[in-house]
Amino acid sequence: MDKLIMKLKEIELIPVMWEEMNKLQTLSRTTFLDAYGEKTRTDLMDIYLENQLSMKSLRREWAHTASRFYFILYGGLRAGYVKVNTGAAQGRKWKDTLNGFHLERIYVLKEFQGNGIGESVLALVESLARKASAKFVWLSVWDQNPAAKRFYEKNGFHKAGEIIFRFVTEDHTDFIMKKELR
Repeated sequence: MDKLIMKLKEIELIPVMWEEMNKLQTLSRTTFLDAYGEKTRTDLMDIYLENQLSMKSLRREWAHTASRFYFILYGGLRAGYVKVNTGAAQGRKWKDTLNGFHLERIYVLKEFQGNGIGESVLALVESLARKASAKFVWLSVWDQNPAAKRFYEKNGFHKAGEIIFRFVTEDHTDFIMKKELR
């Protein structure tokens, strides 16, 4: 795992180390539940958290050489996390990933939202993408999350496609959002 620390204003991205996986799991479950808990069935949420955000699953993702997890620090406090993918790690969802940089997850704890963290994190992710010689950053956003879609559009992303995201037993439509790097 690289030791690259990115900083912009009061926001830092620091790599998640193996010995911090318990903190990553707690943060990932909390932020996912906060983001989608009221919009999804409780039984499906429980299954998703147990399977997709289990320690085993997170460790497998962390160990992939083309994936990186970073904690988001705001004023020195852990405020969220991001997961980014390059190369083979990004091809699972969308076919047009050549020269791309996949922002798979960006989650900020509720108590830190509204402080401009998201925009600063996007700028830091774009810096990571440029260092990886990517031509664009892409992500997927649930079509039932108009606030997130507006946020990404405001920050230069545009809709580039749609995919089906399987949430346990339900199919959800995700919009692929893409931003060209200059």
